[in-house]
Amino acid sequence: MRYSITQKVRLALIASLLLLFTVSFLAYTSLSHLIDSSRNVSDTYAVIINLEQLVSAIREAESGQRAYLLTSNPDFLEGFYGKRQKVNELYRTLRQQVSDNEEQQTNLRRLQELITQRFERLGNLVSQHQKNQPYNIVGSNQMMQELTSVVDTMQEEEERLLEMRLEREQLYARQAPVFIGLFLLVSLLLTLTAFFRIRKDVRERERTEKLLENYNQKLEGKIEERTREIRKNEERYRFMAESIPHIVWTATPEGEMDFFSQQLTLYTGIPTEELLGRNWQRIIHPAELEATFQVWARSISEETENRIEHRILGADGQYRWMLSHAVPYKSEKGDVLKWFGTTTLIDEEKKAIDKAIAKEEQLRQITDALPVLISYIDEDRRYRFVNAAYERWFGISRNQINAKPLREVVGGEGYKAVSGLLDRAFRGETINEEVKTYYPLQGHRYMRIHIIPRWHDDRVLGVYGLVTDITQQREIEEQLREALFESRTRNEELKRVNLILDDFVTMAAHDLKSPVSNLKLSVLLMNRLGSAEEKLKIMGQFDTSVQRLDRTLSGLLEILEVQHVKDAQVAQYCFADILEQVMENLGERLQAAGGTIESDFVEAPAIAYIRPYLVSIFHNLISNAVKYRSGDRPLQIMLRTEVQEQWILFSCTDNGIGMNMDKIGSKIFKPFKRFTAQAEGTGVGLHLVKSMLEKNGGKIEIESREGKGSIVRCYLKEMIKTSDEK
Repeated sequence: MRYSITQKVRLALIASLLLLFTVSFLAYTSLSHLIDSSRNVSDTYAVIINLEQLVSAIREAESGQRAYLLTSNPDFLEGFYGKRQKVNELYRTLRQQVSDNEEQQTNLRRLQELITQRFERLGNLVSQHQKNQPYNIVGSNQMMQELTSVVDTMQEEEERLLEMRLEREQLYARQAPVFIGLFLLVSLLLTLTAFFRIRKDVRERERTEKLLENYNQKLEGKIEERTREIRKNEERYRFMAESIPHIVWTATPEGEMDFFSQQLTLYTGIPTEELLGRNWQRIIHPAELEATFQVWARSISEETENRIEHRILGADGQYRWMLSHAVPYKSEKGDVLKWFGTTTLIDEEKKAIDKAIAKEEQLRQITDALPVLISYIDEDRRYRFVNAAYERWFGISRNQINAKPLREVVGGEGYKAVSGLLDRAFRGETINEEVKTYYPLQGHRYMRIHIIPRWHDDRVLGVYGLVTDITQQREIEEQLREALFESRTRNEELKRVNLILDDFVTMAAHDLKSPVSNLKLSVLLMNRLGSAEEKLKIMGQFDTSVQRLDRTLSGLLEILEVQHVKDAQVAQYCFADILEQVMENLGERLQAAGGTIESDFVEAPAIAYIRPYLVSIFHNLISNAVKYRSGDRPLQIMLRTEVQEQWILFSCTDNGIGMNMDKIGSKIFKPFKRFTAQAEGTGVGLHLVKSMLEKNGGKIEIESREGKGSIVRCYLKEMIKTSDEK
């Protein structure tokens, strides 16, 4: 099969291209391997260096942390946190560099755990030091040695890879020149072939250029048509800019104004052509001109949009507030092609804001004049408004209070007192309550707290607080309550005393009537009888009546003394001492009666009480036990004290004749009541004991069996000491 010259050239070209491709591929492969090997070697060196830098950064971070712990200088913490950030950056770099090595990835994960633990340890020491808490730095070297060991393992692995990659790099370095030479030879052959082919192509291009000329003519027609459309769009844009009630303008990338809408002329009365370039500065109020120029210059320099409020001169000679807003229009590369802006009249809004500010200042003056704490607290429980009273109460300025948490301003105890009220207020409840709280400068105070929620879209955004100090009012109320209570107590005591005295007068009149009648009868008989013997007999009856009258009057005096004890000293008295004093008077009577007395005051050895009352209670109970002893057995008396709830129980137990309590009942406490003729007495002893106990908040109980003995239980209530007497 025979081929034409053109076909042969084409076949030769194809063969040459195939050969060139093959040689090129081999050369490219060799060079790629060489480059990859070089890159791998560089990466290995980089990993080793980064590992060394990582260990160095950790050590420098430790140095910064230790310096801070030693000096408490916060400047060292900047080095600590800076090196910590550098460690994180090195770790991320290493993770990318060893992403193709599973073994190194495992080592790196272990390294990350150690780094995290290490910095957590260092951070905890810093935190404890800042809180003045004790801390211990033992164990730091062991953790650092483990971290260094992992780094050494990774470096050894990278050194092994480095040796292997260097050998591979040398192999590819020997192969690359051979394939490059082949590539150059084949390229030369192809160049010669292309020369002849290009000569032919030149002739064909001349013919093609003629075709392109015709095509360009058609294209220019289309461009003219597109230009007309753009002009129409520009006219529509200008119409829109002139139609809106704002001033629309544009500027060059350098900030030179090149267009203003007619709204500017309508407002200023100046043709827009006279304000182009930088001539617009003539209509800006002098007070805002410098600030406007600085904002515009900074915006051009940084290629960012801007907003500024300034006053602009109107056609009537008045300056009005306007808001100018400029936005850069950028190319795909980010270069500013144009500035587009608008200027809007905001004079009315500005004046309204000024009025609002004036009203706010007036309101602040009013709130500052009030002697109460007025505040607004947001949902984070931070102060957003406080009046001047806060400065007086807490000793710091309102600027220092604003934005601070409530707990930090009022203190822990003060916050505890109001936190529950705030919880309820933030749930939507209006609060009006009195609390007792503590303020660092004022101490404990009674406060009336009024909290009003501020609602917005079914949500409480904050609360208004009105806090009034009512401590003086509460103290006055407390004094009035104490006075009222004391008055009521005295009235009740007077009523009780009156009832007792009424009973006493009735009984005393009855008991006094008999001896007085006997005395009168005895005197009458003595006047009538004449013999001395009969007179002596009547004198004996006269003596009996006088003794009876004396006992009645003595009982009366005892009752009156108990009811009218005033300003008695309350002190801590030992029961053993009281018993010793009483036995000085009753010891001989007890011994004559052949009785014995025992006591057990271990559980409650002493009590705060009125000494005369304790002596009277002991004396009456012991003397009753002696008087009403049984003739069938020796008298035994047992005195005991014990603690029962709020009482100190004093009991007196005897083995005397006892009583039938079912028959006697509560009549046993009536004054001048006697239920046996075994011994003489006034009948007021138990009545006095009961009166003394009840007068001081106590009570008395009696358990008795006829022929067996009695137990008298006195429930004593400790009183408030007014003396240190023992």
